[in-house]
Amino acid sequence: CGGVEWLRVVVDNVSKVYRVGESLVYALRGVSFEVSGGEFVSVLGPSGSGKTTLLLVMAALIKPSGGRVLYDGVDVTKFSPDQAAYWRYRNVGFIFQLLNLIDFLDALENVIVPVVPYERDWGKFVEKAKALLDRVGLSDRVHHKPFQMSVGQQQRVAIARALIADPKIVFADEPTAHLDLETGSKIVKLMKEISEEKNVTFIVSTHDPEIAKISDRIIEIRDGKIVKER
Repeated sequence: CGGVEWLRVVVDNVSKVYRVGESLVYALRGVSFEVSGGEFVSVLGPSGSGKTTLLLVMAALIKPSGGRVLYDGVDVTKFSPDQAAYWRYRNVGFIFQLLNLIDFLDALENVIVPVVPYERDWGKFVEKAKALLDRVGLSDRVHHKPFQMSVGQQQRVAIARALIADPKIVFADEPTAHLDLETGSKIVKLMKEISEEKNVTFIVSTHDPEIAKISDRIIEIRDGKIVKER
């Protein structure tokens, strides 16, 4: 699939407030940092620290309450829902914590799903999807449905799906949360290898020290604020 053009990301004073009943929950409180193209960055913190919200805002899946997210100077927080969806298709891969695979589709079909709304010739993506499934070690599971695969195998399908449209940046939300130590370690190694092979930026939310260890940079977040960068 080759390399991609890098994107420079600037997260500028981003806040996010949720209303829960009569209460306000401050998920992000003035978060600012930059990411260079091709970096493998861990967002490290305990549950409830704002990691997932940060990834969702950065991927233009939700709007912040304040602040901006700039990709090569373009503020994606100003996009309409349709503009955001198309921008994500062209630039972003997302690996969800709950994977969000479609139960009645096989691995190959799940990988191709992101291109369906935007491409007429799905057929040309079949070989690409097969190559990606082979790259993540699932050449023998191409026509297996999620329930016929282990959680680790499902996670690999989710990684392949995130790469189908040659994204410039991939977000992974707690990618090892439901995996045993050995499987989690393999998934971490796989993501790092893909990042280096394809020059793709990875932003990974985690509390897994294994992921932190292989990251180019670690951003620690607590109570919606950055407490340390290293």
